Amino acid sequence: MTEETWLKGNDRWKAEVTFTLTADERALVESDLEELITEETPEGVSVKVREQELPDGGISYLLTLSGDGLSSLNANCFDGDATMRKNDKGQVYIAWSPGTDYYMLRDFTVCIHGREIISGNANTMEEGSATWHTPSQIEVQVKPSGFPFAQVLGIGIAVVFLLGLLVFGGLGIFLVVHKQRSQKETA
Repeated sequence: MTEETWLKGNDRWKAEVTFTLTADERALVESDLEELITEETPEGVSVKVREQELPDGGISYLLTLSGDGLSSLNANCFDGDATMRKNDKGQVYIAWSPGTDYYMLRDFTVCIHGREIISGNANTMEEGSATWHTPSQIEVQVKPSGFPFAQVLGIGIAVVFLLGLLVFGGLGIFLVVHKQRSQKETA
């Protein structure tokens, strides 16, 4: 099972849970699983389910959830057992100890994405993601992604400045050349 969570700006989040059942596993738990997947969607959370039948009789599921708020994220993706808080810089701290149910899985991977990983205890940490493989404890501090207003504003100001230089520089050159032509014609 793989659970990927994206922390976005304005406390929005998205999670994708992917798992595959062999034909034997499917026979044992499919009715319980169908009931779990089709149960009422939590208020304020969007849930999409995609199934893919496998040639060997197994089945693969992709559940996509999205919502707002850390308490909603905790309830829907971390069994309500995580510690989550946001500091005054907008960074989110998450600490979670997966329950024993997760240890029974063949493969359990958790990945948390944001604009920047500040710190964490993941097996792999890259610029914007932290990944754990069969974790017993997850701790991460992440800066959620969002629209980089300051960067876009800075680039916009630079572009306007350069365009201004080109326009006024071109206008200046035109006026100088025009003045020289006028002087030559009158001479």
